[in-house]
Amino acid sequence: MKDKNVKLSKNDDWSGKWKDQKITKLDRIVITNTPFSDIHNVLKKHLPSEGGNECIEIGCYPGGFMRYFSEEFGYKVSGLEYIEWCGIHAAELLKDAGIDATLYNGDIFKWNPEKQWDIVCSFGLVEHFKDINSVVDKHMSLVKPDGWLVLEFPNHAGLYGKVMKLVNKVNYSIHNQMSMEYALNIVRQNKEFKVYDASYRGHIGFLNSGLYPWLRKKGKLWYFIIGGAAIFLEKLFKYLPNTRMLSPYSLIVAKKLQSNDS
Repeated sequence: MKDKNVKLSKNDDWSGKWKDQKITKLDRIVITNTPFSDIHNVLKKHLPSEGGNECIEIGCYPGGFMRYFSEEFGYKVSGLEYIEWCGIHAAELLKDAGIDATLYNGDIFKWNPEKQWDIVCSFGLVEHFKDINSVVDKHMSLVKPDGWLVLEFPNHAGLYGKVMKLVNKVNYSIHNQMSMEYALNIVRQNKEFKVYDASYRGHIGFLNSGLYPWLRKKGKLWYFIIGGAAIFLEKLFKYLPNTRMLSPYSLIVAKKLQSNDS
């Protein structure tokens, strides 16, 4: 029987990538910069801001989102990281930034903690699995009653994915190209959860699609003409509504109901 929880990316892909980046300092996520400002506004609208809530990020390296939730929401933060080196380094980076965090090491599908969390989140994780159902279900199983689920992942179903497929086939191949609606349907099938936001977020953007590095390899003329046009489009379209075709990110925010909630 085939393992339906197969990862599309290999462990070496991530371990090598992070080591190559040689991160020595954990910078704050700039909440006024797009597209994260768009996501931040949704999270501030729905998530509790009182102290004492516990938040865990699944696939947490290097720790920027844990720092964000600690400083912006006052949460007690934790993270689960599959690659041991990444978990150890994330703990060091967070400690240096003055953030008290708990780091766990393990495979999300084999990891069965004895507790649940008030907020369970991941940013760019679920799309790295063939079977989205299993990884989303695992996230939901870690949420306390009256707690919150936050799933953010790239929108490869739109223009962003089409560009990546053209310019970086290798990176495209390690992502599941499901739409936000596909993941949303999985959450809605669990009647314990009520969805508060399900949307495409961020205006047109090519930063993580691989377009600009690809153009640089093509030559200065390509970068000047096509890269310049892409940058112009990003600036021109930043005032347009978020859409399935143009927005680079998908976001789902849902709450786990108490047993007596309707």
